[in-house]
Amino acid sequence: MNEHREHVYVLSEDQANRQILNGFLNHYGVRRSCVQCPPCSGGWRRVLEQFQAEFAPRMRGNAKCFVILLIDFDQQENRAEQVWTEIEEEIKDRVFLLGAWSEPEKLKGLGSREGLGNALAEECRSGVRSKWNHEHLRHNGAELDRLASKIRPFLFDAA
Repeated sequence: MNEHREHVYVLSEDQANRQILNGFLNHYGVRRSCVQCPPCSGGWRRVLEQFQAEFAPRMRGNAKCFVILLIDFDQQENRAEQVWTEIEEEIKDRVFLLGAWSEPEKLKGLGSREGLGNALAEECRSGVRSKWNHEHLRHNGAELDRLASKIRPFLFDAA
């Protein structure tokens, strides 16, 4: 990954989220060369700790660096607020928070995890939201809107 060009790190909570992410990254339109995915952190709190220790400092020195925090919301109304209060203002516009409302296991009806990830990538590429409107994913709507303007232009090959 070329850190002098726009790029994104995706920090995932667990293996279930990573499988969805793998499906997303395997979509034909995703430019994998601008994405890096460190090993799973082992919990939403650890994702945040890893972000603070390793990635927030990188972001302060590089305006082309973006981070997606891929966590389970565990049906906690204040989970997003808990995360956002720990992210400094100067980089908040380049950090994105996505994940299942409860846990990825609740998304079984949408197909295999990798198949779901691939379908979610297609919806991000095309701007159409069907699977993203599932009851356990629709809370991501505002973040998807932000992602569309900031990351979609460099993450996907031209349609």
